Amino acid sequence: MSSQHTLGLLMVVSDGYQTLLRIQGEHGRRIASTFVQNHCSTPHGCKSQALENEANARRLAACWNACQGIPIEVLEANAAGGLPWNVADQIDQRMLRRELVEVLRDHVPPMPPVGAMCHAGLAPQEKCANCRRIARAYAAIAKAAGDAA
Repeated sequence: MSSQHTLGLLMVVSDGYQTLLRIQGEHGRRIASTFVQNHCSTPHGCKSQALENEANARRLAACWNACQGIPIEVLEANAAGGLPWNVADQIDQRMLRRELVEVLRDHVPPMPPVGAMCHAGLAPQEKCANCRRIARAYAAIAKAAGDAA
């Protein structure tokens, strides 16, 4: 059974009073909360628990963000030992893809506006081999990044 989960990246946000941390989506929707300051009899125990709660919140958000695009069923099956591959390998591939996309976006020359003459101003874009290569590069970058096709 598959259900829709909150889309996008998660972040850990303080309540401003240093008593509560929220794990929330990009649009502010709260996913989970944890206390970072508790009322207990030993200050050392509270400090230790607060640090652990903060680390857990950060880890949950980081894992969520690293697993973007991996179906829930795949994650659950892998956690139960049901798949012969390691989710970490897929996460590494996704991180490498993101890095490659960023580098390509930085190095592909800008495309002239739609309908304008080619980069050299000599011909319509569709007749310029260089402009066609640039357009193909932008389409491949968008596909690799998961942007609209």
